[in-house]
Amino acid sequence: MNMVIVLVLLVIPDLPVTQGEQWTAGRTKCRGGALCARRQNPDYSWCYTDYSGGWDYCCTAECTYVGDTLKCASGSRSQYCGNTRTLDIEGRPCLPTFPCGVHYNELKERDFYYWCYVDLNANWGFCCAPHSKCEKGTYSSAWCYIGADRSNKGWDYCKPEDP
Repeated sequence: MNMVIVLVLLVIPDLPVTQGEQWTAGRTKCRGGALCARRQNPDYSWCYTDYSGGWDYCCTAECTYVGDTLKCASGSRSQYCGNTRTLDIEGRPCLPTFPCGVHYNELKERDFYYWCYVDLNANWGFCCAPHSKCEKGTYSSAWCYIGADRSNKGWDYCKPEDP
């Protein structure tokens, strides 16, 4: 009796990158032909993310943890580039190489939301903001803010990470 052992290696890419693409600190792809650079303001690096003026900061060094938040250098400033939340609001695990981060939403100008990729097919889900816990409070269903700051009213229902 012969036995055959098959070893399967799963490689999870950091980002679906093609030659010449660049990504922002918020992990949004720079628009075609746009490169991360210091422009009018030399304090930080940034790129355009769409053709209607949307833009985001770029990292000039690797993201590293500062407490439970991922930050990176962007010129002479520090930029947010993710947090340690590992599930989206539906309870699906984020890809280990793509934790929840803040990204520009081209459909709603100037609104930034937390989200992550949940599989290698580019499916994604919103995440609770670091300043917002997924809980019921005085409401019948659990919810959290998904907007990047407290003034952004973006929220959604969620499944608590710690039931």
